[in-house]
Amino acid sequence: MDPRTLPNVAVLAKALADPYHADQHFLFVGHADLRGSAAYNMVLSKHRADSMSDTVTVMEPSLRGPIERTGKGSLEPTDIGSDEEALRANRLLQVLLR
Repeated sequence: MDPRTLPNVAVLAKALADPYHADQHFLFVGHADLRGSAAYNMVLSKHRADSMSDTVTVMEPSLRGPIERTGKGSLEPTDIGSDEEALRANRLLQVLLR
């Protein structure tokens, strides 16, 4: 995570910790760009989900239990381009309600 991302992470943590979501579980799905091998990208994307989960639970300890984590590697790109903007767009995290 870079300094540009942290304010967004704080907003995410606060939103997920809202009492409205008290009985919900979340799935954090990490993604990677197309660089690197499939195996490397799978590990990297799982690490992205783990890192984000760890960060939001530090910000909002009530989220410790209800977050599952997984990675998709580079299997589901959101941008099929190869420039830096496309690569950055594919390094993302999805948050799904379970």
